[in-house]
Amino acid sequence: MCRRRNNPAETAWPLTCLGEIATRRGDFAAAHAALDEAQRLGRYTDSYWRVMIVRADLGDLALAEGQPEQALRYYRETLPVLLQAASSPIRKGRCAWRGWRKRWASTRSPPPC
Repeated sequence: MCRRRNNPAETAWPLTCLGEIATRRGDFAAAHAALDEAQRLGRYTDSYWRVMIVRADLGDLALAEGQPEQALRYYRETLPVLLQAASSPIRKGRCAWRGWRKRWASTRSPPPC
């Protein structure tokens, strides 16, 4: 349904969830397919948060596949972003994430996907 509406953000989120489920079930090929497509679609959205969640899920997948070094790279990449977003105050009428993302982007470039 999301693909028919041609909305990358709406399509990326269900794919992320499918990738998480496939990882937990041990279906690593399906998890890679879903998470890789979610990551690709995430590049076309304005949601850096979603891209970081996909990267964290790729870390979970790497860990499940027995690749702890690769998992650690994904986790180290996402942890500062997720911690900062979690500690940002939520203000009425303003998205705290957008404000934080602008501050972060002004000092660093996003990691390559």
